[in-house]
Amino acid sequence: MRSPEAIKRARDKFNSVHPGYRKKYHYPNRVRNKENEREYRRQYLQNRRDNDPQYRLWKAQKDREYRQTPLGKLRILQAKIRRHSYDDNGNITPQQWEVTLEMFQHKCAYCGSLTNLTQDHFIPLNKGGQTSFGNLIPSCLHCNSSKGDKMPDNWCTAEQLSCVLGILSKLQSDAQSPDLALGKLACSHP
Repeated sequence: MRSPEAIKRARDKFNSVHPGYRKKYHYPNRVRNKENEREYRRQYLQNRRDNDPQYRLWKAQKDREYRQTPLGKLRILQAKIRRHSYDDNGNITPQQWEVTLEMFQHKCAYCGSLTNLTQDHFIPLNKGGQTSFGNLIPSCLHCNSSKGDKMPDNWCTAEQLSCVLGILSKLQSDAQSPDLALGKLACSHP
């Protein structure tokens, strides 16, 4: 068996005789292998998230623990600051929010739930939406958290999307009138 020093000398001698060999043949393979490993890990974890309830429970517990650490609290604060920086202009008055609630019949715009209603940015702030009348819609806490910063067409069903868009277009047309008429649109929720 050769000593580590002998192996190093042999490698250095080979590199001096063939200066570009390692760069030409080893480096691209290493990069390609790392990309393949990264893709495999991504698919593996996605499969675990989709199909393994025990993994989801474990991951949720780990996330809760992480959010209690100083680094986790810092990340939460940074995300909050980032969200507020997206919203550079635009406000909604309580009267406008009440009109929006009336148009959606005080129900979640996505599932029809009557409890835990929150304000959801239909077009997320980081995708160009604003905190303004016509972009804020009522959403239950579960739907709002589940949607996160996804675009509505990528998250909800086509039926839900067409219903919400119909109500928002009605809100936009009513916003032109000074009365902000409280017309109702029927929307079927599950």
